[in-house]
Amino acid sequence: MKISVLTASYNYENYISETIESVLNQTYKDFEYIIFDDGSTDKSLEIIEKYAQKDSRIKIYSHPDKKNHGLIQTLKEGIEKCNGDYIVFIENDDIIQPFYLEEKIKIAKKHPDAAVIYNNIIPFGDNERVSKTIKHLKTCAKLINKEKFDYKELLGVNIIPTFSCVMAKKEVLKTIDFSFPIEKCFDWYLWNNIIQNYKIVYFDKPLTKFRLHNKSMSCKKNKKSTYCALLSLSQRRYNNKFLYKIFELYKSLSRIEKILRPICVKLDNWIYKRLYLPKTISVIKES
Repeated sequence: MKISVLTASYNYENYISETIESVLNQTYKDFEYIIFDDGSTDKSLEIIEKYAQKDSRIKIYSHPDKKNHGLIQTLKEGIEKCNGDYIVFIENDDIIQPFYLEEKIKIAKKHPDAAVIYNNIIPFGDNERVSKTIKHLKTCAKLINKEKFDYKELLGVNIIPTFSCVMAKKEVLKTIDFSFPIEKCFDWYLWNNIIQNYKIVYFDKPLTKFRLHNKSMSCKKNKKSTYCALLSLSQRRYNNKFLYKIFELYKSLSRIEKILRPICVKLDNWIYKRLYLPKTISVIKES
């Protein structure tokens, strides 16, 4: 079983050292560490290069033009560079526990058909954002604890709170269309696609420390971006021109989220029920 760890790096010079050290200090040592720099303008790339000089497992990549291309494109290209059967994601401001890889590999061997294995997290940092995240995790736990739940329950909640708690099969990630237009909600779109067709395992141990601050991607999400993501996912899933028209219209609106949200959800559910797709989703829980 080959393991690649992937970090998309951009302008987090204050945090990137902690992230890298948490990866290099794993009890399981046999992995490659791909760090793809997305045109950083601070000293983060310089810091990464110093670590790479000391540890040959680190491989550094960047876009040919050295410019910022955004998270989605950086992840897509980073995944291409990974040689592992499984890809472990860690964001450039988060921390993983020393036994993260060792524990995840055990789960992968127990569930070889699982496309995604994700774990519990410890949120830390800004107190207000930590409180909101804990509340969100409680909502997720209610779904996960069910033997099965309706797909529609995933439309308004992302049960996988951060890339940094995910280990996924590369072959499955390669099947996903990365040309999604809303970067803030790309993780929700990605897991929503995978969970419909593949086995997902949740490991109820806090293997990830999830840092929350005012620059966090998770803190930049808002209702409008989430609803746009829902509409875009619907349009892509069904290749429906009518849904695409609604999506394009909604992108230009800003003050009527409360009106459009129930319409979006109902429309998506209406089409969903008529396409004979799986009506229930299950997540296998390990502890």
